[in-house]
Amino acid sequence: MVGSWSIRLNRFRGFGVILIVALIIIGGFVAAFIINFNSYRATIKQDIYNITRLVSTNVFSEIQNLLVKPVYVSLTMANDSFVKKWLEKEYEGDSTSISNYLSGIKDKYSYSSAFLISANTLNYYNVEGLFKTVSKEDPHDVWYYSFVDENSEFRLDIDTDQANKNLLSLFVNCRIDDSEGNLLGVTGVGLEISGIREIFSYYNRLLDIDAYLIDSHGIVRLHEDEDMILKGSIFDDPELVRYKARILENLEDFDVIEYKNTPFENYLVSRYIAEAGWYLIVTKDTTTLNNSFRKQLLYDIMIITVVLALFTIIALKVISANQKRLSTIAMTDALTGIYNRRALMEILPIELSHGKRLLYPITFVMIDIDGFKKINDLRGHIEGDRVLREFGGILQISIRKQFDSAFRYGGDEFLVCLPDCSREDVNEVIERIRKLSSIKGIAFSTGIQTVDPKNDNFGLLEILSLIDKELYVNKGAKDRSST
Repeated sequence: MVGSWSIRLNRFRGFGVILIVALIIIGGFVAAFIINFNSYRATIKQDIYNITRLVSTNVFSEIQNLLVKPVYVSLTMANDSFVKKWLEKEYEGDSTSISNYLSGIKDKYSYSSAFLISANTLNYYNVEGLFKTVSKEDPHDVWYYSFVDENSEFRLDIDTDQANKNLLSLFVNCRIDDSEGNLLGVTGVGLEISGIREIFSYYNRLLDIDAYLIDSHGIVRLHEDEDMILKGSIFDDPELVRYKARILENLEDFDVIEYKNTPFENYLVSRYIAEAGWYLIVTKDTTTLNNSFRKQLLYDIMIITVVLALFTIIALKVISANQKRLSTIAMTDALTGIYNRRALMEILPIELSHGKRLLYPITFVMIDIDGFKKINDLRGHIEGDRVLREFGGILQISIRKQFDSAFRYGGDEFLVCLPDCSREDVNEVIERIRKLSSIKGIAFSTGIQTVDPKNDNFGLLEILSLIDKELYVNKGAKDRSST
């Protein structure tokens, strides 16, 4: 039925407006969400920056405290007159006094070892006395020759301690010179790195960072993971090598570097430890945090999407129902319950268009109630309204609901549209209307016009004019015959 199609068309137009409104609402939510997301992300980024810098300060302070003491102790040993005099004479076979001295240092400060190497004899002494003789052929002694050659006052090295079960240890090596600057030997202490690694481990687990020490070549010297020590330079990373000069040349303060070697920003804090000649590096990988944040973001988007979808669906249903009701009211004659003239002007052009496209004839029947003016004059308008109302009901039950349409054209005039209906079927519909009307005491006259889309090219107004003329011809003839 074209009438219902027209309602659906109006409803579709209403849906377009609703959809635009829904999209505006969704767009507003999305815009607000993006703004809040970027603001929140910037806040998190700043928090990570501040936390990383603060943690780096704490780690630096604790590492510095751990390293300063053994460095100063070793420097004190290197400048001890007893040690220098002993080396100048170095009584072979009498290492008791120096071993007692080294044992006292070891026990007093709880170091894992204390040692002394004579430059003259290359004898290596520890708390047990003479331990070995240093040799260029021994891989464990390479450090001694490289340290002597660089002519520095002291140096920190990571190496296995042969005198302590080959445990990985931190050694503080100090040069001993006589009054004329000639090399007498090398002394220092060794301490197990477990204490420093515990500091790294504590902060790494607490704040999900990675803290370690590197030398001027980027070689990892101390790390929570022993497998990472002396295994390569951090500057082998193509992203970090860009900041090599910046890291190594900054000897005064903390430097925070934001870099990317993952899809997300990472942070690296560097600080030079003058007492060790090494650099503290603290890195913060934000991948886990960003993945968690994005996961939460996805959940939020899903929730917002579901809420908006439910809101939109409910709004569409409510507005659609109201739109349908308003459309029905706008196109329905309040007295008779059938389509009004406005609906006629909307629906019939569409029906004519369908007929032309599908090539089926359309029959229009104009109906005028006989003697309606007398009914109003003699019985009153209330009775006239009753007649119109009953006739509207008769039209509704007499036509095919799926295909035909009935309209109140104006006053006591009605129009019935019968698409794809043969002349016999048209007569049957008219006879059905006439029979039901006669029961109610209602008589009427008709004007009939069939439009064949194959031959006719009438517009709606032309068709209405033709039907109206035929109606009045038939009505006039009836009036003359009754007189």
